[in-house]
Amino acid sequence: MDGLFACCPPKKDPLNTLPAAIPSILGLALVWSCSSARLNAQARGTNSDVSAIEKHAPKDTSLSTYFAVHVQSVRTRPEVDSLWTDSVWQWQGACTTPAALFHFQWFDPIDSSLTHSLIQEVECILEADENSNAEITFLGEMTTSLPDLHARAAASETHSSCFPPASDQQMLVIQKKMDEIIFESGKVQLAQHTIDTECLDKLQVKQLLQCIPSEDRRLDLLKTIPKTDHLWTPMDMEEIFQLQFMAQKALQLLDKP
Repeated sequence: MDGLFACCPPKKDPLNTLPAAIPSILGLALVWSCSSARLNAQARGTNSDVSAIEKHAPKDTSLSTYFAVHVQSVRTRPEVDSLWTDSVWQWQGACTTPAALFHFQWFDPIDSSLTHSLIQEVECILEADENSNAEITFLGEMTTSLPDLHARAAASETHSSCFPPASDQQMLVIQKKMDEIIFESGKVQLAQHTIDTECLDKLQVKQLLQCIPSEDRRLDLLKTIPKTDHLWTPMDMEEIFQLQFMAQKALQLLDKP
């Protein structure tokens, strides 16, 4: 029995081993403290780098501008309805008319309660086709970047951003009503009501104005349309008014605030 007990090593007293373990514990604590300090320093360095970039970068190219932009289109085939999250946006495709419209909408990067909106018209060119019986197809393309988008929005923020405009079917119904009205005063009233109540793009407003035979009344109707709703150009005035002196009067409206 004495031999059996001699083979078993004596149990160590925890209190006797504690002093020997203290240096190891202190060493681990020092390593962890240094690692934490390095991690905190790296985090502070990263945050300061981002702050420096945002501080010194131009407003329209800062990191805060890279948000999702909702893009919609009309008169394209197929119509676009998607989110743009890259720095450059490109589109190339078919149009149903010589001009397509794209609507860009995004939240303000500083104040998320505000939204920015921009409507961009894209010219579409008739596709050459030897087969005259084939369906008429227009082709268009557009490329824009976030800085360009912000610059255009800032330059045209006073203009109407209602979207989408009245559909082709709606305009056909309105056109039919205009044709059925005999007296010009009734045509003017219907055109005025349509402009006040419907979301119309510049092309559709032109269509209504040109339904008024008298260019005097046409000009009077044009004067009632807020200038901030559409960006009129001298070329637009020349298309709406065939009489030279009426076109000159319309051009004078562009110079008035």
